[in-house]
Amino acid sequence: MVCCPCSPSATPPCTRCAGVAGILLALHIEDIDPAHTVADFGLVAGVPAVFATVSNPIVGAR
Repeated sequence: MVCCPCSPSATPPCTRCAGVAGILLALHIEDIDPAHTVADFGLVAGVPAVFATVSNPIVGAR
């Protein structure tokens, strides 16, 4: 998947593309559940953050 011309072969997306993905994710969540958009986005963003906080010290961050 080519993210943008600044780094076409980057595995993690560049900062510009990650920001766009965050905005689009929030819009998709709003389409699915408009009444609980903020709570749902917090859950979608928070679960991976907690997992990364626990797993990085165990596995070792690169």
